[in-house]
Amino acid sequence: MGRLKTGIQQLNKQLDGFGGKIETFKDVRTNYADRVTELGKKCDEGYDVMYLYLIEKFKKNNTTVDKESGKKLKEIFDSEIKTYVTGIIQWTGDLKKLIARLNQEQGKTVDAFLNDLNATETQATDLKKIAEKKKAKWLKSKTYKSKQKAYIGSLDEVIKTVRTLKSSAEKVKKIRFDNAWVDKNFKVTVDMTVKNIKDRASMSLAGALNTYEKDKKAIDSHVKTFRDSYKSIPGQLALMKKWVNEADEMESL
Repeated sequence: MGRLKTGIQQLNKQLDGFGGKIETFKDVRTNYADRVTELGKKCDEGYDVMYLYLIEKFKKNNTTVDKESGKKLKEIFDSEIKTYVTGIIQWTGDLKKLIARLNQEQGKTVDAFLNDLNATETQATDLKKIAEKKKAKWLKSKTYKSKQKAYIGSLDEVIKTVRTLKSSAEKVKKIRFDNAWVDKNFKVTVDMTVKNIKDRASMSLAGALNTYEKDKKAIDSHVKTFRDSYKSIPGQLALMKKWVNEADEMESL
């Protein structure tokens, strides 16, 4: 078996797996999506419940949350408030750790994809060099004169697509899920005022998760770009699978 046939088979194997690897990007993000939303919801509900408790606490003392809005939690601290604060601290910590793991997994996925793309580009480029050296003889062959154009063209298309995918993957590599919104929306301290708690309790969960949703959409948009770029590959792959059957004979000319 010659270098041409071996190289085409290897290239076919690499290209066959790209469809699944592209979907991995969305799979990674999706695997974390529910957990991020769930923890965000817990933080949000923690403020809701604490605010309701404060309403009742002040009512028992013949006052209201509005009248006591300037008081800090540490001034009215009790075991119940401590439970709410401890819970929110735990959930915000877990949320930031989860986002960090998501970024880590996303990074591993894009690095592996780029490595595969680089290997595929090298493989296709090497095959193109072999083909170019043989092109003059193929043009003189009645059998391969017309076929060589399609075969070499398929390599050109693969190289072009791989480079497009690499460009998109490099952009994905720069995307990191932000976690600053966690503290901005959910961080709790005993120096927070009753009004601060009321404001947090009034905040919508959708608004709090807005940054995370934008990051998700950014990743998903690149997955769409990957899919669109990859559309030409199955056709080229089918053509090169035919080429395998003639590769040894063509290389021997």
